[in-house]
Amino acid sequence: MAYCIAFSNDGCTDVTRRYVRNQRTQLLPRNRCPEEVLLWVLQEIKKDRRENLSKQERFRLEKEDMDEEQEFRAYQAQTMAMEIGAEIGSNTGLPTVLPFDPVREGEKRPRQSGECFPSSSAGWN
Repeated sequence: MAYCIAFSNDGCTDVTRRYVRNQRTQLLPRNRCPEEVLLWVLQEIKKDRRENLSKQERFRLEKEDMDEEQEFRAYQAQTMAMEIGAEIGSNTGLPTVLPFDPVREGEKRPRQSGECFPSSSAGWN
């Protein structure tokens, strides 16, 4: 998979990081356009879909966007930690299990817009 874009009534976002946990082994080249262009297009669509919403609703959605970005960063951090742990464990013979699951620590909540994102405990790893 190279791109996974989610669309809703109130915007769109690149959710590839939710479904591609190991970018080195699972992610295909993202060479259809520069990342900056993709981000700009997604932001323009989001802006267009939200222009008629109240200021309060836009603020709420922006907060959800920030929470989702934090979730994606946790996925990336977890993957990097597991890769480093596996590398260290293979060199030392030590176990490579992490003491906690950063994604599970902050279980996912459904978005107010009605979308629901699975947690890692639901088997969507």
